[in-house]
Amino acid sequence: MRIRYLYGYPVIAVLGYKNSGKTTLISLLVNSLRARGFKVGVIKHIADKYFTIDTPGTDTWKFKRCGSNVVGYVANSGEAGLYGDFGDLDMLLRFFLELGCGVVFLEGFSRWVRDRNDVAKIVCVRDFSEVSELTKGVVNVIAVCSPYISGNGVAKLPEQFDEVLTRVLKYIELQHKVREVLTQLPGLNCGKCGLQCCGEFALAVVRGLRKLEECKARGGSLAKVIVRDREIALNKFVSKLLHDIVLAILRNLKDVEVTGSECVEVTVR
Repeated sequence: MRIRYLYGYPVIAVLGYKNSGKTTLISLLVNSLRARGFKVGVIKHIADKYFTIDTPGTDTWKFKRCGSNVVGYVANSGEAGLYGDFGDLDMLLRFFLELGCGVVFLEGFSRWVRDRNDVAKIVCVRDFSEVSELTKGVVNVIAVCSPYISGNGVAKLPEQFDEVLTRVLKYIELQHKVREVLTQLPGLNCGKCGLQCCGEFALAVVRGLRKLEECKARGGSLAKVIVRDREIALNKFVSKLLHDIVLAILRNLKDVEVTGSECVEVTVR
Protein backbone atom coordinates (compact mmCIF):
# COMPACT_ATOMS: atom_id res chain seq x y z
CA MET A 1 0.00 0.00 0.00
CA ARG A 2 1.44 3.37 -1.02
CA ILE A 3 1.44 6.49 1.07
CA ARG A 4 -0.17 8.99 -1.24
CA TYR A 5 0.25 11.90 1.12
CA LEU A 6 2.38 12.37 4.23
CA TYR A 7 0.25 14.91 6.07
CA GLY A 8 0.21 14.03 9.76
CA TYR A 9 3.67 12.44 9.63
CA PRO A 10 6.77 14.56 10.38
CA VAL A 11 8.97 13.92 7.33
CA ILE A 12 11.71 16.52 6.80
CA ALA A 13 14.06 16.63 3.80
CA VAL A 14 17.45 18.28 4.24
CA LEU A 15 18.57 19.66 0.87
CA GLY A 16 21.82 21.21 -0.33
CA TYR A 17 25.03 20.69 -2.25
CA LYS A 18 28.00 18.63 -1.08
CA ASN A 19 29.86 20.04 1.96
CA SER A 20 26.94 22.30 2.88
CA GLY A 21 26.51 20.71 6.32
CA LYS A 22 23.55 18.38 5.63
CA THR A 23 24.95 15.34 7.44
CA THR A 24 26.22 17.41 10.37
CA LEU A 25 22.81 19.08 10.77
CA ILE A 26 20.91 15.79 10.66
CA SER A 27 23.29 14.29 13.23
CA LEU A 28 22.69 17.24 15.59
CA LEU A 29 18.91 16.97 15.10
CA VAL A 30 18.88 13.21 15.67
CA ASN A 31 20.87 13.55 18.90
CA SER A 32 18.61 16.32 20.20
CA LEU A 33 15.36 14.54 19.29
CA ARG A 34 16.53 11.20 20.71
CA ALA A 35 17.33 13.00 23.98
CA ARG A 36 13.69 14.16 23.98
CA GLY A 37 12.41 10.61 23.58
CA PHE A 38 11.69 10.58 19.84
CA LYS A 39 12.30 7.52 17.69
CA VAL A 40 14.08 8.90 14.61
CA GLY A 41 14.70 7.49 11.14
CA VAL A 42 17.08 8.78 8.47
CA ILE A 43 17.04 7.92 4.75
CA LYS A 44 19.98 9.05 2.61
CA HIS A 45 19.94 9.36 -1.16
CA ILE A 46 23.17 8.05 -2.73
CA ALA A 47 23.58 9.22 -6.30
CA ASP A 48 26.29 6.68 -7.25
CA LYS A 49 24.48 4.12 -9.43
CA TYR A 50 27.15 1.50 -8.67
CA PHE A 51 26.85 1.82 -4.89
CA THR A 52 25.99 -1.31 -2.91
CA ILE A 53 25.71 -1.80 0.84
CA ASP A 54 26.76 -5.44 0.55
CA THR A 55 30.17 -7.00 -0.05
CA PRO A 56 30.53 -9.02 -3.27
CA GLY A 57 30.84 -12.73 -2.55
CA THR A 58 28.96 -12.76 0.76
CA ASP A 59 25.80 -14.81 1.25
CA THR A 60 23.55 -11.74 1.35
CA TRP A 61 25.18 -10.51 -1.88
CA LYS A 62 24.39 -13.92 -3.46
CA PHE A 63 20.77 -13.73 -2.30
CA LYS A 64 20.39 -10.35 -4.04
CA ARG A 65 22.20 -11.51 -7.16
CA CYS A 66 19.98 -14.57 -7.53
CA GLY A 67 16.89 -12.41 -7.80
CA SER A 68 15.63 -11.45 -4.33
CA ASN A 69 13.83 -8.10 -4.42
CA VAL A 70 14.67 -7.34 -0.79
CA VAL A 71 17.29 -8.96 1.45
CA GLY A 72 17.24 -8.63 5.23
CA TYR A 73 20.00 -9.42 7.67
CA VAL A 74 20.34 -9.72 11.45
CA ALA A 75 23.77 -9.91 13.11
CA ASN A 76 24.72 -11.18 16.57
CA SER A 77 25.70 -7.62 17.41
CA GLY A 78 22.02 -6.72 17.23
CA GLU A 79 22.38 -4.81 13.97
CA ALA A 80 19.66 -5.50 11.43
CA GLY A 81 18.80 -4.06 8.05
CA LEU A 82 17.13 -4.38 4.66
CA TYR A 83 18.38 -3.52 1.23
CA GLY A 84 17.07 -4.01 -2.27
CA ASP A 85 14.24 -2.74 -4.46
CA PHE A 86 11.65 -0.85 -2.40
CA GLY A 87 9.86 0.41 -5.50
CA ASP A 88 9.63 4.09 -4.56
CA LEU A 89 10.33 6.57 -1.78
CA ASP A 90 6.79 6.40 -0.40
CA MET A 91 7.11 2.64 0.14
CA LEU A 92 10.37 3.09 2.02
CA LEU A 93 8.86 5.86 4.13
CA ARG A 94 5.91 3.61 5.00
CA PHE A 95 8.37 1.00 6.26
CA PHE A 96 10.07 3.56 8.52
CA LEU A 97 6.77 4.93 9.85
CA GLU A 98 5.43 1.44 10.56
CA LEU A 99 8.57 0.82 12.62
CA GLY A 100 7.29 3.59 14.85
CA CYS A 101 9.59 6.45 13.82
CA GLY A 102 8.14 9.68 15.20
CA VAL A 103 10.10 11.72 12.68
CA VAL A 104 11.99 10.78 9.50
CA PHE A 105 14.76 12.84 7.92
CA LEU A 106 15.62 12.58 4.24
CA GLU A 107 19.11 13.62 3.13
CA GLY A 108 18.71 14.69 -0.47
CA PHE A 109 15.78 13.52 -2.64
CA SER A 110 15.25 17.09 -3.93
CA ARG A 111 13.68 16.11 -7.24
CA TRP A 112 11.22 13.80 -5.47
CA VAL A 113 10.01 16.17 -2.73
CA ARG A 114 10.76 19.79 -3.73
CA ASP A 115 7.14 20.50 -4.78
CA ARG A 116 5.47 18.39 -2.06
CA ASN A 117 3.79 20.44 0.65
CA ASP A 118 3.43 17.35 2.85
CA VAL A 119 7.22 17.13 3.31
CA ALA A 120 9.04 19.94 5.16
CA LYS A 121 12.42 21.15 3.87
CA ILE A 122 15.56 22.47 5.50
CA VAL A 123 17.96 23.98 2.96
CA CYS A 124 21.70 23.98 3.68
CA VAL A 125 23.82 26.51 1.78
CA ARG A 126 27.51 27.35 1.47
CA ASP A 127 27.07 31.03 0.52
CA PHE A 128 24.28 33.57 0.03
CA SER A 129 24.10 32.98 -3.73
CA GLU A 130 22.80 29.46 -3.10
CA VAL A 131 19.83 30.62 -1.01
CA SER A 132 17.65 31.77 -3.91
CA GLU A 133 19.02 29.02 -6.17
CA LEU A 134 18.16 26.16 -3.81
CA THR A 135 14.86 27.52 -2.48
CA LYS A 136 13.36 28.48 -5.86
CA GLY A 137 10.30 26.32 -6.51
CA VAL A 138 10.75 24.47 -3.20
CA VAL A 139 7.62 24.50 -1.02
CA ASN A 140 7.30 24.22 2.77
CA VAL A 141 10.81 25.38 3.66
CA ILE A 142 11.00 25.65 7.46
CA ALA A 143 14.65 26.73 7.78
CA VAL A 144 17.76 27.77 5.84
CA CYS A 145 21.12 27.20 7.50
CA SER A 146 24.84 27.10 6.85
CA PRO A 147 28.11 26.25 8.62
CA TYR A 148 29.75 29.24 6.90
CA ILE A 149 27.41 32.27 6.83
CA SER A 150 24.61 33.87 8.86
CA GLY A 151 22.06 36.64 8.54
CA ASN A 152 19.27 37.42 6.05
CA GLY A 153 17.27 34.45 7.28
CA VAL A 154 20.21 32.02 7.31
CA ALA A 155 20.96 30.33 10.66
CA LYS A 156 24.66 29.74 11.37
CA LEU A 157 25.59 26.23 12.52
CA PRO A 158 26.31 25.16 15.17
CA GLU A 159 25.93 28.55 16.90
CA GLN A 160 22.25 28.99 15.93
CA PHE A 161 21.30 25.31 15.97
CA ASP A 162 18.70 25.86 18.71
CA GLU A 163 16.75 28.09 16.32
CA VAL A 164 16.61 25.31 13.73
CA LEU A 165 15.70 22.73 16.38
CA THR A 166 12.82 24.92 17.60
CA ARG A 167 11.41 25.09 14.08
CA VAL A 168 11.68 21.32 13.71
CA LEU A 169 9.90 20.74 17.03
CA LYS A 170 7.11 23.14 16.00
CA TYR A 171 6.71 21.26 12.72
CA ILE A 172 6.50 17.92 14.54
CA GLU A 173 3.84 19.36 16.87
CA LEU A 174 1.91 20.73 13.88
CA GLN A 175 1.89 17.33 12.16
CA HIS A 176 0.66 15.62 15.35
CA LYS A 177 -2.31 18.03 15.41
CA VAL A 178 -2.96 17.35 11.72
CA ARG A 179 -2.99 13.61 12.41
CA GLU A 180 -5.57 14.10 15.18
CA VAL A 181 -7.87 15.93 12.75
CA LEU A 182 -7.31 13.28 10.07
CA THR A 183 -8.76 10.61 12.37
CA GLN A 184 -12.05 12.50 12.15
CA LEU A 185 -12.05 12.73 8.35
CA PRO A 186 -13.12 10.07 5.83
CA GLY A 187 -9.75 9.86 4.06
CA LEU A 188 -11.46 9.79 0.66
CA ASN A 189 -9.40 12.65 -0.84
CA CYS A 190 -12.55 13.47 -2.82
CA GLY A 191 -11.68 17.14 -3.34
CA LYS A 192 -15.24 18.31 -2.61
CA CYS A 193 -13.84 20.84 -0.12
CA GLY A 194 -11.80 22.43 -2.91
CA LEU A 195 -8.51 21.09 -1.59
CA GLN A 196 -6.35 18.32 -3.02
CA CYS A 197 -6.72 15.83 -0.19
CA CYS A 198 -7.94 15.28 3.37
CA GLY A 199 -4.43 16.11 4.63
CA GLU A 200 -4.58 19.61 3.16
CA PHE A 201 -8.02 20.07 4.71
CA ALA A 202 -6.77 18.84 8.11
CA LEU A 203 -3.84 21.27 7.92
CA ALA A 204 -6.26 24.10 7.12
CA VAL A 205 -8.39 23.12 10.14
CA VAL A 206 -5.34 23.16 12.45
CA ARG A 207 -4.36 26.60 11.12
CA GLY A 208 -7.90 27.91 11.70
CA LEU A 209 -8.62 28.42 7.99
CA ARG A 210 -11.35 25.76 7.83
CA LYS A 211 -13.80 24.13 10.23
CA LEU A 212 -14.18 20.37 10.60
CA GLU A 213 -17.88 20.67 9.84
CA GLU A 214 -17.05 22.00 6.35
CA CYS A 215 -15.98 18.52 5.21
CA LYS A 216 -18.69 17.60 2.71
CA ALA A 217 -18.06 13.86 3.05
CA ARG A 218 -18.84 13.71 6.76
CA GLY A 219 -22.28 12.41 7.64
CA GLY A 220 -23.35 14.77 10.41
CA SER A 221 -24.69 13.58 13.77
CA LEU A 222 -27.21 10.89 12.71
CA ALA A 223 -24.79 7.99 13.12
CA LYS A 224 -21.26 7.36 14.31
CA VAL A 225 -19.07 4.31 13.70
CA ILE A 226 -15.96 3.68 15.80
CA VAL A 227 -13.62 0.86 14.81
CA ARG A 228 -10.87 0.04 17.30
CA ASP A 229 -11.01 3.52 18.87
CA ARG A 230 -10.96 5.31 15.48
CA GLU A 231 -14.04 7.12 14.25
CA ILE A 232 -14.88 6.28 10.64
CA ALA A 233 -16.29 9.25 8.74
CA LEU A 234 -19.59 8.52 6.97
CA ASN A 235 -21.17 10.43 4.12
CA LYS A 236 -24.74 11.66 4.60
CA PHE A 237 -26.36 8.78 2.70
CA VAL A 238 -24.56 6.03 4.65
CA SER A 239 -25.09 7.88 7.93
CA LYS A 240 -28.86 8.09 7.41
CA LEU A 241 -29.08 4.52 6.13
CA LEU A 242 -27.23 3.14 9.17
CA HIS A 243 -29.32 5.32 11.50
CA ASP A 244 -32.64 4.11 10.02
CA ILE A 245 -31.63 0.42 9.96
CA VAL A 246 -30.45 0.37 13.59
CA LEU A 247 -33.54 2.19 14.85
CA ALA A 248 -35.81 -0.14 12.85
CA ILE A 249 -34.16 -3.12 14.57
CA LEU A 250 -34.49 -1.52 17.99
CA ARG A 251 -38.20 -0.83 17.50
CA ASN A 252 -38.76 -4.57 17.24
CA LEU A 253 -37.06 -5.33 20.54
CA LYS A 254 -38.93 -5.70 23.80
CA ASP A 255 -38.84 -2.82 26.28
CA VAL A 256 -37.00 -0.53 23.87
CA GLU A 257 -38.53 2.79 22.95
CA VAL A 258 -37.11 5.01 20.23
CA THR A 259 -38.45 8.24 18.81
CA GLY A 260 -36.37 8.34 15.64
CA SER A 261 -34.41 11.41 16.68
CA GLU A 262 -31.65 9.47 18.49
CA CYS A 263 -28.05 9.45 17.34
CA VAL A 264 -26.79 5.95 16.58
CA GLU A 265 -23.28 4.93 17.63
CA VAL A 266 -21.78 1.62 16.52
CA THR A 267 -18.54 0.50 18.17
CA VAL A 268 -16.35 -2.31 16.80
CA ARG A 269 -13.49 -3.52 19.03
